[in-house]
Amino acid sequence: MIDCMLVIIIFFLVATTLKKTEKELPMELPQSAASVDTDQTDNPLIIGVDLHGQKYFGTEPVTTDLMHQRLAEAARANPNQRVRVDADQAVPYSYVIELVELCQFQGLKNVGLHTAKPKK
Repeated sequence: MIDCMLVIIIFFLVATTLKKTEKELPMELPQSAASVDTDQTDNPLIIGVDLHGQKYFGTEPVTTDLMHQRLAEAARANPNQRVRVDADQAVPYSYVIELVELCQFQGLKNVGLHTAKPKK
């Protein structure tokens, strides 16, 4: 009986540690008083840009051409795909606008900016 319980406990420990966690780029998001927690059941497409203008598709660094291709594929698969733009608060505004324009060029209109709630 003890052996069975030990196997069950080990199974649950392994199963809970293998839970998929969302990787995020290391950045300090801009704060917004209007920031709200949303339900992430629809799995938004996450794109980002860092301080040096390097673009990211998820957590993978990509070139502008590859970003065009991936966004075009996403738009073909689902024109209503939700897109989340991640950018550090110190990123030049022009970098963020470039990502939004890439999405609009490919026909993705449901684009949002990732922000954080103000620290108390």
